[in-house]
Amino acid sequence: MKVVAGALDGGIRAVQLREKDLPGKELYRLADRMRKLTAGYGARLLVNDRVDVAMAVGADGVHLGGSSIP
Repeated sequence: MKVVAGALDGGIRAVQLREKDLPGKELYRLADRMRKLTAGYGARLLVNDRVDVAMAVGADGVHLGGSSIP
């Protein structure tokens, strides 16, 4: 979170959360914290592959890779 906060302080406008090996509940908790952090800066949050987590935390979008959709 410190690295992301530093990047936001530096002016980035979007963060992509990509944690492929994190279990669902832990990913949700992390995404929720990231949403609160990015919202404080007016930055966008994108969640990698997990539409459910993105919707649950109110993320701005989802990044779907080539193998995300059958």
